[in-house]
Amino acid sequence: MDIDHSLIITSISVKDIRIPTSRRKHGSDAMHPDPDYSCAYVILKTNSSHSGYGLTFTLGRGTEIVVSAINALSGIILKKKVQEIFSNFASYWRMITSETQLRWLGPEKGVIHLAAAALINALWDLWARIENKPVWKLLVDMEPELLVSTIDFRYLSDVITVDEAVQMLKENEKSKSEREELMKNEGYPAYTTQIGWIGYSDEKIKELCKKYVSEGFTGFKVKVGDELENDKRRCGLVRSVIGAENFLMIDANQKWDVDEAISWVSSLAEFRPLWIEEPTSPDDVLGHATISEALKPMNIGVATGEMCSNRVLFKQLLKTDAIQFCQIDSCRLGSINEILAVYFMAKKFKVPVCPHAGGVGLCEMVQHLQIFDYVCLSSTILPGQFIEYVDEEHEHFTTQITIKNAKYIAPLEPGYSVHFKDEIFEKYEFPTGSEWNKMKILSSVSRAPQWSWATREYKKPTTSGAVRDDKFDFIMFTQLYPVTSCLEEKSSTDKCHFAPDREAWTVHGIWPSDDGGMGPSFCKQVEFNVAALDGIRNELDEHWYSYKPGENVYFWEHEWKKHGSCAEELTAFDSELKYFKQGLVWNKQYNLNDMLEAQGIVPNNTKPYKAEDFENAINAYIGVKAIIHCIIDKVNSLYAKECCSADVFFNFFTIGRRI
Repeated sequence: MDIDHSLIITSISVKDIRIPTSRRKHGSDAMHPDPDYSCAYVILKTNSSHSGYGLTFTLGRGTEIVVSAINALSGIILKKKVQEIFSNFASYWRMITSETQLRWLGPEKGVIHLAAAALINALWDLWARIENKPVWKLLVDMEPELLVSTIDFRYLSDVITVDEAVQMLKENEKSKSEREELMKNEGYPAYTTQIGWIGYSDEKIKELCKKYVSEGFTGFKVKVGDELENDKRRCGLVRSVIGAENFLMIDANQKWDVDEAISWVSSLAEFRPLWIEEPTSPDDVLGHATISEALKPMNIGVATGEMCSNRVLFKQLLKTDAIQFCQIDSCRLGSINEILAVYFMAKKFKVPVCPHAGGVGLCEMVQHLQIFDYVCLSSTILPGQFIEYVDEEHEHFTTQITIKNAKYIAPLEPGYSVHFKDEIFEKYEFPTGSEWNKMKILSSVSRAPQWSWATREYKKPTTSGAVRDDKFDFIMFTQLYPVTSCLEEKSSTDKCHFAPDREAWTVHGIWPSDDGGMGPSFCKQVEFNVAALDGIRNELDEHWYSYKPGENVYFWEHEWKKHGSCAEELTAFDSELKYFKQGLVWNKQYNLNDMLEAQGIVPNNTKPYKAEDFENAINAYIGVKAIIHCIIDKVNSLYAKECCSADVFFNFFTIGRRI
């Protein structure tokens, strides 16, 4: 190792980056219906031109907790010599992951381990940049003894030893160069999850399946676990498009109990899934083993790993034959040092590794790990062995992923491939980025009265700003345009329920919300007393109705249980009557037709409008910047071709009263 002994880590900065992907249902699954792809991002500076970049993936809310944990750990390596860290990497790894007081927050699991991963990922990126190599090449070129020295084998010696690991690497030394060239030229097979998010419509799933089949993909994953008949329909749809010869995988994201998982997956066996991913709690090793044994006669494997917190859990899963596919995650485990230990154990137990990826930066990182595994360790790619690929958020990185013929082509640029472009900070740093500023409902807290959680009463704002609520920041009021809403439901207008005036905007809901996303829902179990609404029932039927015939009461019950259960903590919403009556009041107060017509915006079949036209019209009328949701409609694209820079329709408008 030839690293300048004078090289020192001089500063460590951490950024909270959040991308509002939940608005389009990207990443949605049975347990995470509204993820905002996010990360805690680490920048290491040295007393030279070399820097290191690392991250850990999150889903929005809570990223600030990981940021705080990274800051708490940073002192361990700040002002340290880089050469000293890398010469004793296993020791420094243990110092970071087992800091004598902070380890109480884990140990080696949860937020503190996610934080450790981000910090250590940045160290590996720094090392690779110093050596002017991509991370996979840094690993491939290491002498076996040096590479193994980066691993902390504590808790693993009953399964894998240092000598065994070194020997595994030496067995494949002679043929490494051939496999390395193969990765540079042909690449490692990828499968796609892009087709299967649980929030996608059947039409979108079908279109995406056709797209990825045409691009050469042979593996397709569908999110399941929300509703069995829905899963059957979606799996059948995917199988019908991808054909019998391609691989179908299903993923429940830890939704089921053990017996439920066996029953549910058995009901989907007709679609011949290669594996069921995360069928139950990631900590339930024995549960996974039971599921695995039950599904073997159906030739369905069990895959898990993206939520497995450390190497010890993997040791148990592998040793008990609980999984047939091992899914490491580049951020859930404590970075490459710990991930390498899992690769060595998987090799010993002859279980193929298929890394979890997607989100922000995960595809970028895991390609390095799997390429190393193929070149140096496993030396083979089995049928059905892939790297996961999700076609989201790659444009933010200076090093772009290359997918060619449905394969990851080995990157050649130095580092771990997660160096952000500068513009991401301006747009998505939370809460100051421009995209998050756009989502703030009121431009000034002094413009409107505030709802105060602390006193549970209607209260004016203080001179210092809004009264803070730890559970949500503002009440969001949403309205729908009837025709567009029916288009979104893929219904023709004669099958969609309208009031006599189909041009009148209707109430969608009153939603407690926060600056980081949609806010809480289903806060507690509440009953719905529809009789309490008898006095306003006629108004509700006209102005707060479901577009599905005969489902008004069901719609109101859903809104009350999901959002009213949280809003009722405020006295202004503490009963069904108050909650729904306020929606009717606001619907009259904020008459969207009046606002839009005042600026010359009226429904028509010839003149297109831009989203900013709606924003400007509303802002001119009430001085508030609205959130506008648009939907795709390829048949009638003329109306809204310019809206949101895509073939979309204007759908709903939201206002809010900030806490």
